[in-house]
Amino acid sequence: MVEIKRMMETAESGVQYQYYPLAHVDGVVGLDKVIKGQGKVNSVNGRVGDVILTPSDLGLPNDLVLISSEEYKKLKQIIADYEAGKLGGSGVEFEKVEGDEVNG
Repeated sequence: MVEIKRMMETAESGVQYQYYPLAHVDGVVGLDKVIKGQGKVNSVNGRVGDVILTPSDLGLPNDLVLISSEEYKKLKQIIADYEAGKLGGSGVEFEKVEGDEVNG
């Protein structure tokens, strides 16, 4: 296990402040593997060793379907209406708010 220490600095007034040094990604051992999905874990939810996660471990339905096809069609219609300039065309109404302009 790695020993973790706080990095402290004392100001001229004598007050101590914790500070966080900058680190380069190459300085974090194994981070490149984790980012690429090649990293391994030692335990998950109290299980140790080689752990295989299931959808239910992540709070997902077992069939991995997060929304119904009907909900998906409605969402696609809302996006299409928005892109076509029909902001209220899908039963969704947008109200312009002052100060909500982009880059302006």
